[in-house]
Amino acid sequence: MTNEEIVTISACASNPVLSLSYLIKAALEEAIKQPLVKKSEEFHAHYRGQFSLVVGLSLTALLSRGGQKHSCKKYFGDFFSCSDDFTRCTEEFDRISLLVAEVVCKSISAFRFLGLPRYFDDLIQAVMSVINPVSMESIQKRGKIEKLLQKLFEACK
Repeated sequence: MTNEEIVTISACASNPVLSLSYLIKAALEEAIKQPLVKKSEEFHAHYRGQFSLVVGLSLTALLSRGGQKHSCKKYFGDFFSCSDDFTRCTEEFDRISLLVAEVVCKSISAFRFLGLPRYFDDLIQAVMSVINPVSMESIQKRGKIEKLLQKLFEACK
């Protein structure tokens, strides 16, 4: 799947979790195909860090809203039960993609409740980095991804 195909996914999909999960999985699959990326330990360490940032910011919003302790504990445990090398492990792509998409979509209402604090922008940037980890050379492509994320987030309850 090419970046252009990723960006053209319908943002009006009935299930934003599945749509975001699809984008994340496609990005993981694309990243692992890149010859320089495949062997770069620095890239994979940074990429795993971006996933951790997305999950951490999402869980922070959920905890800040309150009443989410049990689900946060589950997401936290599930995320850290993934292998340390999940960005290279194709067997884990479905699992990690769905997990991250679920926690992000679930956190959106918490972010809205909190008045979209500054760290919401950090979440958006981290999600963009996860969806398009290899390069963000195209400002136009970046704009399309941001609009797609905005529509997906509007569909999150």
